[in-house]
Formats: sequence, C-alpha cells, structure tokens
Amino acid sequence: MGLFDKFKKKHKLSSEESVKKVPQEEETIEQTDNHNLDEEENVKEFVDTAPKPQQSEQSQASDEEDFDNGYKPYAFALLKDRIFNLLEFRDKLYEDWKIEPQIFVRNNDNFLAFTFMLAGMTFSCSHMPTPIPNREAEIVSKYNYIWKDAAQATQEHQSFVMIALVKNPCVDKIKTCTLFSKICGVIMAMKNASAVYMREQKMIISPTEYRRQMEVIKEMEVKNKKYFPLSLWIYIGMAKGKEGGRGYTYGLQQLGKQEIEIVDQPFMPQKMFQLMNAFAYFIIVENIDLEDGNRLNLDKEHQVIVEKSEGVMIKGESCKLIFPKDLLEQMSEKTNEKENLSVTENV
Repeated sequence: MGLFDKFKKKHKLSSEESVKKVPQEEETIEQTDNHNLDEEENVKEFVDTAPKPQQSEQSQASDEEDFDNGYKPYAFALLKDRIFNLLEFRDKLYEDWKIEPQIFVRNNDNFLAFTFMLAGMTFSCSHMPTPIPNREAEIVSKYNYIWKDAAQATQEHQSFVMIALVKNPCVDKIKTCTLFSKICGVIMAMKNASAVYMREQKMIISPTEYRRQMEVIKEMEVKNKKYFPLSLWIYIGMAKGKEGGRGYTYGLQQLGKQEIEIVDQPFMPQKMFQLMNAFAYFIIVENIDLEDGNRLNLDKEHQVIVEKSEGVMIKGESCKLIFPKDLLEQMSEKTNEKENLSVTENV
C-alpha cells in the first residue's frame, strides 16, 4: 500500500437521571464585538467567559492528586436553528460510543450551559441562541476549498454550541483530540447540525466529513490501531507562488509541533495536498519534532531536507520541506510507502 493510500445504535435512555441540574451561578457569558482572527487576546477572552465546571464531591476530594497540563482545545458547533436538544445529545453519545457521563446543567434566561467529565477530562459547553459574532465563521468558510457549501452553511446558521475542554490530565494529544472529536461528532449527527468552526485552526468542517471521520475512528478502534483524524484538526492551505505551488498548515502549533510549508515546488494541487497531509500525519502520529537540517527519509534512496526559517504563508517560523531537484519530477509520479517515512539527525 502506498504512502497516500493510507490517508485517504440501538440503545435509548428513557429517563433523565443522567442529566442533573445544579444551582445557577451569577457568572454569565459576556458577548463581545471585537473578535479578530489574528488577536489571541480576544480568543482567550471569549473562551475564558465559558461557565466553570461543576465538581462532584469525589473529584473535589482528589484535586490534590490531579494534574492539568494536557491540551485544552475548543470548538464551535454551528446549528441551523436556535434549538439544542441536550437529551438527544446524551442519547447519541451513548448510541455512538457507549459513553454515559453525568451531565450537570446550569440554565438561565439567555443560554444553556452544561458540564460533564470523561476519562478524567472536564468539558464545559454552552448553547448560545445567536450566530457567531462578526461573521467570523462566514469569513473563514471562504478558505474551505473542499466543501462547496461551506459559505452557505455558515451564513445560515442561527446558533452555536461552544465545546471547551477546561481540565485535562491527559498529555497524549491524539487521545485528547480523538475524544474531543467524538463529542463534536455526536452534535454533527443531529438533524440541525450545520458545521464545526475551529477558530484557532481557521477551519470550517462539514457534518458529512465529521461523520465520515467518526466511522474511521470506530474502525481503527476495533482493529486497535493508532489513528488521528487529521482533517478535523489541521488545515492544509494551498496557494500559487512565483515559481510553483505552495502548501502550508494551520494547527500543528496547537499540538506542540512546528507548522510545515512546501514553497514554490512544481506539484499539481492534488499531489501538494497529499504530500502535506502525509507529512503532517506522520509528524503527529510518530510524535516527531522537526529541527533545522533534519532529513525525512521518503525511501532508501530519497530524502527531503528540513529548513527552519520565517514562514512564507504563515506567521512566525515554519519548517520548509526542501525536495532535491532531481527528485521533484519523480515525486510528481512516484508513490512512496508510509512506513519508509522517517527522520534522521542533522548532517
């Protein structure tokens, strides 16, 4: 199998015992009008206003032993109307994944907020009966060149659910992202699901793609194989340069890795996309930290050199993948084996 070939419900709960209400707190989510895609302070402010999780007596008693240094992603599930059915969410969570968390609800006149714990991770969610402020999602949707209905879906959404991981003792980012994806995937299975907006990654993801990835995750779990749903977490950007095509990533930095770029190389768009996907997947799944001068072994004969420098299509530093000139023509036709992709030290 080639390098790129590898990338390509019966139970219903009738009672409401697993959904419990907790006393309402005075803290509320404040609406802000100054969101900017490039201002990290606004991102933090928007996320920090989410409801704080309610702790059970058991979790409070073990606080001294807990640690909280895992990745804490957040996302926005866009809905076609202003309704979010919490009981349907709970039932689908069990139907899809046999997960049955105790859900704590906090309600007020403006929004629905609820928290729950899974695998020691604390999720805090809020349903806001209003579109994402300042047409953010609509702006980002214009960069989705794969889903042709992305702009329409974001324009027409009427409300959203903010899903935030506020406490995470798990340092395995693949496990964290997979569980987080399952939560979003359950919402994307609802009839009024519109899209998932990943603000930090600048991504709009369709319900169809989300559900497709959920099926792959299920298959990989049955086979007990490691898998990362790359298309839900890493944006692969492509552009035309002065001397060829350009490819770049958004999202690797959030996973503790350096963003990668291929700059001005004579690859067709499909091949460029495949290459970026393959290298990004390899970096995450194999937990590779690229350094300047590293060599990526495509096979026994060919290597790609890593050059760390100021980003061309992205802000800050990135790792450029430099292909040997005599290999470029071969790479446009050749399919390499994923298992041969590896990293050697600087030479």
